[in-house]
Amino acid sequence: MEKDFDGLIKKWNPVNEFFFVVNDKYKGVNADCEIIIQKIKKTHNLLKAAFKTPKDLENILFTLTDDQIISVTGYLPDPMKIKKLDFSILNEIIVYIMQLHLPQVNDSEMILPDWDEKVKFNKLTSLPSLYLNNGYFQIGALDEYLKNNGDFMAEELKEKMRQIYIVEKLDGKSGDDLFWAVVNKAAPKAESPLQSAVIVIMAKYFET
Repeated sequence: MEKDFDGLIKKWNPVNEFFFVVNDKYKGVNADCEIIIQKIKKTHNLLKAAFKTPKDLENILFTLTDDQIISVTGYLPDPMKIKKLDFSILNEIIVYIMQLHLPQVNDSEMILPDWDEKVKFNKLTSLPSLYLNNGYFQIGALDEYLKNNGDFMAEELKEKMRQIYIVEKLDGKSGDDLFWAVVNKAAPKAESPLQSAVIVIMAKYFET
């Protein structure tokens, strides 16, 4: 990074701001890199110095008009043709869930014979049931993600979701209220893409 900056100021000078693009795979930039870029900022008296990650680039891209997006990417994605779960959103959700501090609870897992029976058991109305059914069709993408991240993550995620469910249920919630309490507890923000990813995770462990 320091070599890149040295090369930059040889061609363009003065430089007031420096943004280094890095593929952090949606896991965040490590602390050592942050120290280095702040050192560059201080040494060269820059107004700004920071990293641009894939998440930042996506945020910038989607502030553009449709025509501008097409000029950058070559096409405009059709939401109706997007079938796969967004792994970046899924990663954000799973990291958040894994970091939740939940009380230890002792309760046996409920094993029910089929999907319809579970819907009845949990007293869900048609709308949450529809969300779970839609989430069910994305389980393949979730399984692919978990497969690439080891067995430990899958088991730990399952246990975390179980704990969230039990804690909210012990708090007196049931039916649709319980469903949305779990969604909101597991989602870092009340945003549709994040909540949708949570529902896919719920659908996976709801079926087992």
